[in-house]
Amino acid sequence: MTPVGAAGRGVVGAAVVAGLYQVVTMLGLADSSLLPSVPAILRETAHLSIDPAFLAAVGSTMTAVTLGLVISCAIGVTAGFLVGMSAAGARLTTAPIDILRSIPSVALIPLFLMTLGDGTLMKTVVVVVVSVWPILLNVTYGVRSVDRMAVDAARSLGAGGSRIWLRVLVPSTFPAVATGFRVSLPMALTVAISAEIAGGSPSGIGGFILNASYRDFDAAPVFAAVVLAGLIGWALNEVTAALADRLMPWEGRR
Repeated sequence: MTPVGAAGRGVVGAAVVAGLYQVVTMLGLADSSLLPSVPAILRETAHLSIDPAFLAAVGSTMTAVTLGLVISCAIGVTAGFLVGMSAAGARLTTAPIDILRSIPSVALIPLFLMTLGDGTLMKTVVVVVVSVWPILLNVTYGVRSVDRMAVDAARSLGAGGSRIWLRVLVPSTFPAVATGFRVSLPMALTVAISAEIAGGSPSGIGGFILNASYRDFDAAPVFAAVVLAGLIGWALNEVTAALADRLMPWEGRR
């Protein structure tokens, strides 16, 4: 499917959902202040997209997301190579990794709030705790899936350890790194906003949503902020996918 075709189907799907939602509001099944109409949400979405306060909130959230993903990539890629290259390491780390990644991240937010406060550091740590696992596991799988014949062929041609790493292992596992990053990206954005809401943070998209829900008994700004958060996540995923397609055209991800 071409990017245009995929985008077109996405627009149609969003329009259908919006239409069904509008029907519910027109039937008066809920108070309009609690369930605003689609036009009201769209007007507020357009307003927030140029609102300096909301743009500052987006910048605060994205700072934590970016820092958390960079740290997650550094940890996940390094640990993934170490675990994937060693059978003994894999046996020793399988159980601890499974236990740690099974801990609900939301359950850790109160602990991080008590120890780290409600600022960027707390949100960054939460993002790392959530997003490091998909990267680590995908890199581990990618390393284990490297064609050993390619490694032996490179060695037979006189390539040393460093050249085998740079010319065989790293290129072969790069698709796994990209997959892990794409899986982690929406999770990082979601958990950062959740941490802001759970911690009552005065900053970030979550803080903006929380504050908007407390004032004027008007839900339109809350819905609009949620819509824009979703659009930001979608845009980031599209940019990441396009970059992966450019760097790895042989993968044919689209």
